[in-house]
Amino acid sequence: MSSTPVVEGTSSSSSNRLNNVVVRKPIIVGTYSFQKNSENGNQPSSSTSQAFRWTILVRSGETEDEDLSEYIRRVEFNLHSTFAQPRRIVETPPFQVEEQGWGEFEINLRIFFQDTNERPLEMKHWLKLRPDDGEVVPTGVDYTKSPLVSETYEEIVFQSPHEWFYEKLTKPSITRGNGNTSVFLPPIKISQHPLRPFMKSIEDIKSEERENEVKLLDLEKFLRTQINNHQSQILLVDSDYRAYRDHFYKYNISG
Repeated sequence: MSSTPVVEGTSSSSSNRLNNVVVRKPIIVGTYSFQKNSENGNQPSSSTSQAFRWTILVRSGETEDEDLSEYIRRVEFNLHSTFAQPRRIVETPPFQVEEQGWGEFEINLRIFFQDTNERPLEMKHWLKLRPDDGEVVPTGVDYTKSPLVSETYEEIVFQSPHEWFYEKLTKPSITRGNGNTSVFLPPIKISQHPLRPFMKSIEDIKSEERENEVKLLDLEKFLRTQINNHQSQILLVDSDYRAYRDHFYKYNISG
């Protein structure tokens, strides 16, 4: 999916916008949930208040260790209202929140950009703690050791960005030390993140996204066909109704 932040307001640097330039920045939003063991070593009931520990994380969908803080200023995670301080603000990578609980819910995210003229991007992600009904679960999987993973791919589309912001969107920051030039990397790289072994590859997520788009298109075609068929049936019934009505009036008048 693609989302386009809307330009908010104007500024003295508005003239520095690169007209007709479009930059796409892919990101991945994922939740990773582990089922917790109880004190006696058994898996707790799903009704136990702290049955799961989970993480929601925003990472790059372009390169594994891209520093998102080059163009993302902060990420706001809005959890369920039953959590203490449900509004969590993260200003440095990794952009993530760790929590525990038992219920699934929709997490609302707001992504703020380094260019404050770009309106924050709002998106939603469903916290998945249990396999869906009918979902095929690998034999022998232990969710106390391997998390249940739910990841989605999103493309942020920047239209006519400011020149200085365009540089941040398209080029990595450069730092110099001991006379050497090196690409700036975030303090905690995704490749070294504890959850990295459980994350899907960027290519796999892109492939799943393409498959989902095809399924959605097929579903849309099916629904349109069904709607057209129902409309045809409605027109046929309406035509029959008018014929019977005309016949009824004619019979009564002639009678």
